[in-house]
Amino acid sequence: MSKPVTYDSKNERWMVNDYDLIKMIMKSNKFRPPDVNEISKDTPSFFLALSIASETDYPRLKRVFSKYFTKEYVENLAETTLRENALNAIEGIKKEENVKLDDQIISTYCEKCILDILGLEAKVGKEFIIAIKMANDYYLKEGEGCIQSKELYSYVFSEVRKILIDARIKKGFIRFLIEEQELNLNEKITFIVPFIEMIALSKTIELPKELYHRVIDDPELMEKFRLSPTSLDLLAEETASLLNGIFVCRFAKEEVDIGGKVIKKGEQIGLNLSGAMQDRNAAKCPLHTQPGGASEDNLVFGYGSHFCLGKRLAKAIAVTFTKVTIENHKIEVSG
Repeated sequence: MSKPVTYDSKNERWMVNDYDLIKMIMKSNKFRPPDVNEISKDTPSFFLALSIASETDYPRLKRVFSKYFTKEYVENLAETTLRENALNAIEGIKKEENVKLDDQIISTYCEKCILDILGLEAKVGKEFIIAIKMANDYYLKEGEGCIQSKELYSYVFSEVRKILIDARIKKGFIRFLIEEQELNLNEKITFIVPFIEMIALSKTIELPKELYHRVIDDPELMEKFRLSPTSLDLLAEETASLLNGIFVCRFAKEEVDIGGKVIKKGEQIGLNLSGAMQDRNAAKCPLHTQPGGASEDNLVFGYGSHFCLGKRLAKAIAVTFTKVTIENHKIEVSG
């Protein structure tokens, strides 16, 4: 088990790995999320506007986002758009022999789902995805300050801005944002770009892939969920606890003691959500959870006021793909 609190001298930040300490930090008003100029490669990109929102703006942004992605909307989305895309993916498998269900198939499914949700045409969406992939490649090679990376991101932001201004898109989340009066133009952009970035950096496939393999690779589990498919939603949440590299950061608003370490005002604190979920004492076997044993406080989706509003949508994308695969279980796929 990792030490509860350590100092990362290379990145000049404190790292917190303890489940209870992270819950305390995420609930406390002694810490704040990063400002725009404090964003780093470790800052979660999904719903960036919410991740970095000020305490004043956050309730308004949360209300607007939740107004569109209601429980009823996501449930309907799962039975229509997501299901159709999953069926198309399965049909693609049927056409070939000895197909390996690898990242490419799941990635294509997730990409189609996200672009449909946004209301973006495939050609435009792919152009943005390629630009962000290239920007990330430049960033990894040259680090912060890379001109090419900044130019590519600037291009995507500029094109999304044009889409919102010309208002030609007539469907999906983008149409909703075009008509939404509570958000300014920059806030609308920061709601859209993270969706595209998730596709480009393959962040959308992690949960669907892990959930799929947990079920399909275990005949007993597959039969269990064939009889009770609604239970897949719970397993998806448990499975999220097994994902690696889920990390958020906060900054101390005042000097505070965390696990015996004195954190000075302004210092950065990295919250290792994945590590906390996998190492927490509450889990008998954290790296191999069982259906029905999920914690009510799954830190992978955040905790306190800044929780992940996309949780319901992320789970729906993963669950729908696995559910459709179970229904078509006679298709033999490897990998």
